[in-house]
Amino acid sequence: MAQASIACCILAISGCNIAPKEVDAESFDQKSEELVEKLSQENPGLASMFQDAYGYAVFPSVGQGGFIISSGWGHGAVYQGQQRIGYALMSQHSIGALVGGDKWSLLMFFNSEGALKQFQEGKLAGNATANYAIGDSGNNAGTNYAKDVVVKRVDPAGAMVNASVGFSNFKYESNAQAAENWKKKSD
Repeated sequence: MAQASIACCILAISGCNIAPKEVDAESFDQKSEELVEKLSQENPGLASMFQDAYGYAVFPSVGQGGFIISSGWGHGAVYQGQQRIGYALMSQHSIGALVGGDKWSLLMFFNSEGALKQFQEGKLAGNATANYAIGDSGNNAGTNYAKDVVVKRVDPAGAMVNASVGFSNFKYESNAQAAENWKKKSD
């Protein structure tokens, strides 16, 4: 029963667009860039992580909610150097003793070409619920998620009691793929 419920949640989210709608893309990009700038100014350690990383993904708003079974998702912008190279969609699914909702921002730093490539190919997945950490100010704790990948969860908001088992997965779409999909939808 529980596996069937998680499978339904996965199927529902798998149909979501990876990139924001074309009319929302400029605003979304601006939110992502403003978050990077704000966090870099507040925390010099993060500023150097943005500069030193081979690439990074910024998810300005990730939300999750549920009762026993939960699902969550968020759109992100993916950068190599200081240039956006594409978009990402994170989906998260959990089952266990949980109730409520939560909202946060998520940063992923790819410290090698191989790590970024794995992300782009959809090969990074894991139990994000167990792997994310929150520091004293909510923006300075990070955990190693996979080889050469550091994840930071920031700006926690909401109320959620959570002792669950779950997983997160990521889908990537390049700038060219996003433009092609926008064109198809406008035809």
